[in-house]
Amino acid sequence: MDKSPENLPLESFLKYIYDIQFDQDCHDPNTKFMIYQIEHEAKQGLGGSLQGQLKRYFTVAMKQKRVFLLTGQYDWAQGHSYCDGFDAMECFFLPISKCNPKDIISQVKDSNDYYEGKAPDNCTFGTNDKHGRLPKCEWRVIHITKKVRYYVMNNGDIFDWTKDKFGLGMMGFSALITQYFLRPKPEIRKIIYDKISKSIYKSFNGDIPNILHTGQIIAYPIRASDKCKAVTDITGKHYTHHAEANCFTPEEHIKVMNAFNYLTNYKQWTLILTSEDNKFLDMVIKLMYDTSISNVSNWRYIRNTEDFSVGEGTTTYKGTLRKFKDQKLDERTGSSLETDHIVSALSSLIFQVHLEPKYIVYGDSSTWLKLMWKFLNYMNCNIKPEYHRDVNDAKCVELCTPGYLKYYGDFPYKFVKFSHNLWQRIHNENLKPKRFEQEFGINITQYGWDRWCEKDFKKKIKY
Repeated sequence: MDKSPENLPLESFLKYIYDIQFDQDCHDPNTKFMIYQIEHEAKQGLGGSLQGQLKRYFTVAMKQKRVFLLTGQYDWAQGHSYCDGFDAMECFFLPISKCNPKDIISQVKDSNDYYEGKAPDNCTFGTNDKHGRLPKCEWRVIHITKKVRYYVMNNGDIFDWTKDKFGLGMMGFSALITQYFLRPKPEIRKIIYDKISKSIYKSFNGDIPNILHTGQIIAYPIRASDKCKAVTDITGKHYTHHAEANCFTPEEHIKVMNAFNYLTNYKQWTLILTSEDNKFLDMVIKLMYDTSISNVSNWRYIRNTEDFSVGEGTTTYKGTLRKFKDQKLDERTGSSLETDHIVSALSSLIFQVHLEPKYIVYGDSSTWLKLMWKFLNYMNCNIKPEYHRDVNDAKCVELCTPGYLKYYGDFPYKFVKFSHNLWQRIHNENLKPKRFEQEFGINITQYGWDRWCEKDFKKKIKY
């Protein structure tokens, strides 16, 4: 994180977190806790878990100055011997507190200081009384062991608190707490950087071009597989997870690249291509070099060649493998930390942000991809911090898809929102939606004509 004035709210909130999570005495009877059973997040992707209930219970704990702890076994680590003995997320990530949840529970479980169950009603999580005071919970330890179907704290309530207390908007808050939970252990970090180094070397067959630098790099993560309706018609693969969005097809990704190429005056770009769906990604790469549809055949690409993906973005891949037995994984997947799919997913995340690319192209239906954009907007992600670019220079291209999130109501069309500089050129050349579609075969619609990708992003409450 750089030291610019814009990041002072981030630093203030981070200090507040550490004061609660690490500076309090775990054995002091005045220290209060909220403990959350992480298995409630089963059947969700890593991004969806962190941006769902986890961040909401965490915020409630921070508001009440309770140490927040995680315990239990999540699907990420089940069945892997190298994760035996680790609690919650600690097979992969650094502890979120110095306090041990199992020790705390054993100390108070049979006392009046301990509550176990769903979010207690008399705490009225996320709201204040009419005088603006936080509601009081009398228990020293609140242990959330039962799942609820509603959000315990709404985004608006989170925003009101972070804005009032730290001057921090919702997007900065989301970026920071996700980064806090996803601090890889040193051995995991080493594996990730080894993967990135090998991927760059292999992508260029050992001949890394001298002109490769961040100003010519586009982060292009693609979420496909179980997220996408009609994906079976594209890749022939089946999934047990319910599809959520009408994703961009491989051909439509190429049309986005073609339009981008024109708007940037046919500059030679290098893409960082990652996806949990290798077959889909193979199709995109093949089309990049098909000159009958592509005008980007001179572009380079770097691929995460060391990615041991399970082929989809949620833990339901186990059900998919049981039901569709012909869809097999690489037999090495999950045999070690080096071939673990969570470590691979982290390597793709860090790969996309640690070179601090000039642009990121991301789909709005994926929490994981939006997380990459949030990181590029707020965090100093450069491998060499002294070369960190101004966060205000972050540029994005958003691929907007109709789906269950319905950011644009029941609007039925896929469309693209370009970064401000490219949006300005679209206006200068009067490339209104109908003409733009005629020229490039891809739609910007009135939404993409009226708004650029970065517009008001940092003011958003929900995204």
